Amino acid sequence: MKKTILFGFVLGFVLLGRAAAQGTFDHSAYDQLLGKYVRGGIVDYATWKVKDQQPLVLYLNRVAAANVEKFKTREEKLAFYLNAYNAIVIAQVIENLPMKSPKDVKGFNDRLKHLVGSKPYTLDELLKKIRTDFPDPRVIFALNSGALGDPPMSRHAFRGDSLDAQVQAATASFLASPKNVRLDKKAKILYVSRIFDWNEKDFEASTGSVRNFLKLNMPEEFRLALEAESYELKYLPFDWSLNGTSGS
Repeated sequence: MKKTILFGFVLGFVLLGRAAAQGTFDHSAYDQLLGKYVRGGIVDYATWKVKDQQPLVLYLNRVAAANVEKFKTREEKLAFYLNAYNAIVIAQVIENLPMKSPKDVKGFNDRLKHLVGSKPYTLDELLKKIRTDFPDPRVIFALNSGALGDPPMSRHAFRGDSLDAQVQAATASFLASPKNVRLDKKAKILYVSRIFDWNEKDFEASTGSVRNFLKLNMPEEFRLALEAESYELKYLPFDWSLNGTSGS
């Protein structure tokens, strides 16, 4: 039995060593957890806390100790930070259950710190780093801060070798949901998520304006409305309710 356990530890270190040498980070354990506890963007936090909190802690321990500078590609680095952000959100929710909203926890975004690549970040600081170092506004739709108004929590970890497709799919999915985009043809108003208001500068830097970004990425019906220019753009209220089960 002891030999088996020792072999497991040795094999684990060997695999981690290979991954580091190849400039990658193994997100498979986190990916499996997402597959178990996320359905349709809704997270079963209550069950996750009871059954699998420790594997999430172990994943975040590896995130804390990672040497990001060894990652060979920009995509590997961005995938690492996106996964780290979302995993930290999940961990903070689980740690503070029960709750009705992330806003119930004082300092959820701006005071609680976690190590990511050996550096301490609050969620706000980590978000700022991602937006600054990787100036692609689509990454906003890959991040979830624990609220229903956010882009849905992904069921899969982000990966460097498929990141562009994953981020584009997350963007398209968000824009296709009537919760985030509504067209009032009679009043000639296009209602969109408040996320576009809060991140307006990112969209301006990328495409010139929120309207231009929407034209490039929205379903045809909405795109044609925007191109008509007669439609007014208005922002929807943001739903801060927790995006999952909270326990009792």
